[in-house]
Amino acid sequence: MRVLLSLSLALPIIASAQGQMIIGSTEAQAISNTLASHAVVLQTPDNIDDLVVTAPIHWNNNNSLTLAANRNIIFMGQGSLDNTAQATVTLQSDAAAQDNGLVLIGNNATSIQSQGQINLIEHPALGSALPNNKDQIAGHYLQMEAIDTPNDLQNISQNLKGSYYLNQNLNMKGFIFKPMGDMSTPFSGTFIGNHHLISNLTISAAQNDNVGVFGVIGPQGFVVDLSFDRAMIAGQNSVGILAGVNEGHINDISVQGEVNGVNNVGGLIGVNNRGTVQYTQATTNINASQDFSGGLAGTNSQGTISQSSSHSNIISQGSHVGSLTGDNYEGFLKQDYAWGSVVGEDNIGGLTGGNDSGIINNCGADVTVTGLGLFIGGLSGDNVEEGVISTSYSLSPVLQGKSYVGGLIGHSDGTVTNSFWDIDTSHQSGSSGGLGKSDEAMRTRSTYIGWNFNTIWKMQVYPALAAL
Repeated sequence: MRVLLSLSLALPIIASAQGQMIIGSTEAQAISNTLASHAVVLQTPDNIDDLVVTAPIHWNNNNSLTLAANRNIIFMGQGSLDNTAQATVTLQSDAAAQDNGLVLIGNNATSIQSQGQINLIEHPALGSALPNNKDQIAGHYLQMEAIDTPNDLQNISQNLKGSYYLNQNLNMKGFIFKPMGDMSTPFSGTFIGNHHLISNLTISAAQNDNVGVFGVIGPQGFVVDLSFDRAMIAGQNSVGILAGVNEGHINDISVQGEVNGVNNVGGLIGVNNRGTVQYTQATTNINASQDFSGGLAGTNSQGTISQSSSHSNIISQGSHVGSLTGDNYEGFLKQDYAWGSVVGEDNIGGLTGGNDSGIINNCGADVTVTGLGLFIGGLSGDNVEEGVISTSYSLSPVLQGKSYVGGLIGHSDGTVTNSFWDIDTSHQSGSSGGLGKSDEAMRTRSTYIGWNFNTIWKMQVYPALAAL
């Protein structure tokens, strides 16, 4: 539980004529007392710009403290934050998203310290660097710049190693956006979306590779807590709404929109190259003129995509097409699910077009699969070499296909264990791996012997993933 403190609740905060909320000794003690049992969020009212801390705040547990000011947070006199445990401390200036806010630490401030994460959020419109007294911050701190406008978002390209915090929803309608970062200089910073929405993003770069908000997210890059709506993206190779290529960490991102390209075309990312993708969702329309296209990722290459889902429609003139990913090359797909429809030539699957020496574990698909060539399957078009598919299933209708067509897998010389397909909904009596069951059996929990229905799966009409 956290407590939101205001002028009328628990704290006799004094607002001066200069538009400042003052935390003096009485107020600091009240905050300290509250932190003994609850997390605290304190934000200035609409008519107050600055939050000024002039007395020490002490607590010795992991309850988090957030101080937010419409403009500046100022520590002066004996103002300090002293946590002797591992509490998360967040100091958010520019909370009003006015492109103007700093965290200022006066020379007499004792310290800001915690063994937990210290988040510092600012918008340095005044040209000042934060923090101005780094030696007075004890602990691991993350310096973040607030993003308030489309221009702020685009200006991340000027410092691809920085840390950023989306302060409000952004409507990008009419803004000409250019991808940020490439293979030689990827985005290697931190972007926290703060659960905000970016709508009407348009990127028109049909002749370019590595197209998305971030052209390339490097191994040190981290993007979290963000949604996209009504995005329109066009590129050539390695194209996605969030990134063309991901080599870093993506968590809790949802995308909705349309993506057009040639090779490695995905709703979220074009290529996941040894990156980590978790808790993501894609609702996309994908059009690819050649190979490797997926609703979430065009290719998952030695990366991990877990606890993610796609509800996408993909039309490709090439091979390797899946509603989640076009191909899983030596990668991991864990606790993922796909809906929608896919159309392509060879290696077409509901979840992934191909499982090339990868691992698919605890996944499912209910995708209309239309393949015009070879290796067509309800879950995966093929499962080759060292590929492993376990505790997974498919309800996908599997249509057409010249040969190597299966209810679960079109062709497999890898390992398939404890996995099933619905022979009624798929219209397929055979598969290169897995066990075919009637629709009635697929609706029965006892069919899935050895599956984890405590923490991974839950039984609805069919098995559903608890994480989604």
